[in-house]
Amino acid sequence: MACGEQAEVLFLNSFYRQDFKLISEDSNEFNGKKWTKTNHNLDFIIEKDNRIYGCEVKNTFDYINHNELEIKLEICDYLQIIPLFIMRYSPKTYNYEIIKKQGYALIFETQIYPFGQEPFVKKIRETLNLPVICSRAIPEGIINRFMRWHNLKIAKL
Repeated sequence: MACGEQAEVLFLNSFYRQDFKLISEDSNEFNGKKWTKTNHNLDFIIEKDNRIYGCEVKNTFDYINHNELEIKLEICDYLQIIPLFIMRYSPKTYNYEIIKKQGYALIFETQIYPFGQEPFVKKIRETLNLPVICSRAIPEGIINRFMRWHNLKIAKL
């Protein structure tokens, strides 16, 4: 849970630095519409250049549960916002489902741990050879990939 919250905060900070506006957190409603079919929500909803994104951040070694992926895509469709899935990793079939819904799968590959966990993270990396970090910010290259896609979409409007 702490790893998930850490990734959410760092990605949200990265979006702030790119001049995105936070519309809501842990939300299932937007623009007068509320999702009531299930108890699910989106981690946050952000906006830039009149494009609204429903964001789901998954900072785990496991893939997002496929049923959860489908529900989150359905929420975005219902709220008429663009799905943005920010995941440590995912199968190409999941990414394809997101793309089919006009969304974006932002893959960051290395699991993020909270500050102060450096000794623990070092032990995980050395013992299990897993991709883990303690970081104060999301690497610029990761956000830049999304920004290129976002800007291409804006240019086509």
